[in-house]
Amino acid sequence: MHNRIIRLATLLVIAALALLGCSLTDLVGRQQPTATPTRTPQPTFTPTPVTPDLSELPPVVQPTSPPVAEEPASADQPASEPSPTPEPATPTPAATPFLVITGDVVNLRGGPGANYPAIGKAQAGQTFAVTGKNEAGDWWQACCIDEQLFWVAAQFTRLEGPAEAVQLAERIPPPPPTPRPRPTEAPQPTAPPAPQYAFSAAGVESRINTNPIVTVWGRVFNQARTQAFEGYTIRILRGGSEVQKAVTSAIISRGDPGLASEFIYNAKIEIRDFSDGPYVAQLLDGNGQPAGPDQQFQVAGDIRTFLITWTK
Repeated sequence: MHNRIIRLATLLVIAALALLGCSLTDLVGRQQPTATPTRTPQPTFTPTPVTPDLSELPPVVQPTSPPVAEEPASADQPASEPSPTPEPATPTPAATPFLVITGDVVNLRGGPGANYPAIGKAQAGQTFAVTGKNEAGDWWQACCIDEQLFWVAAQFTRLEGPAEAVQLAERIPPPPPTPRPRPTEAPQPTAPPAPQYAFSAAGVESRINTNPIVTVWGRVFNQARTQAFEGYTIRILRGGSEVQKAVTSAIISRGDPGLASEFIYNAKIEIRDFSDGPYVAQLLDGNGQPAGPDQQFQVAGDIRTFLITWTK
């Protein structure tokens, strides 16, 4: 190790001497230049820079560069033709929706509802321009009938055109006032049905009687007056009170036989205590129920004989 260091140092010395010899040869062969006196510089004062507080300075406004004018085209250069300005596209107008009447005969009304008055009629196939709709969209406002806008129910029409183009009508007439209901008339009492009787009243025949009594001849027959019905009671009332009564017989008897005034009967009633005025004759069945309509007669003076007849 030591020997390596000695050899390395020897090599370095030899190399240095060789370089030194080359430098000396150059110095001896070159002419030495004349020395120029050197001016001794005067000392100058160098100020110490002070860093300013930039926060207190106003903002610096950058100057705006003036617009650069375009160089005019020379006469030799042909002027470039200006590009044609494109014309704005003309908007295509939206198609106006219209409706077609689909019902046979449809009422045209003054407002959106069946409670508005009808102002006209339209037939199937007629077309009208749509001008609006109601909020629910179930009635169209259209033009025109007698130069007047009208309303028609959508269910009786078919819309042709964009439905979204139909706007809410500007003026929707208020609904007409609801008519007041008429007062309900009290039902008139219904007359009870006429009772169904076994016999019909055939009338009263009045005659003169000079005897001091009232005589009633009861006649309860068939319509041909060939059969008498027994077991029925004829009751005479005066002022609602019973005066006299008798029961009919199955035998047909004759009064005033052989005379022009002859008659038949099957019951006889005599009233000795009487007075002029109205009387009522009733026909009752075996259960005391009315068997025929009541019949009235009037006692007045010598009119004191009465033929009262019921038939069936």
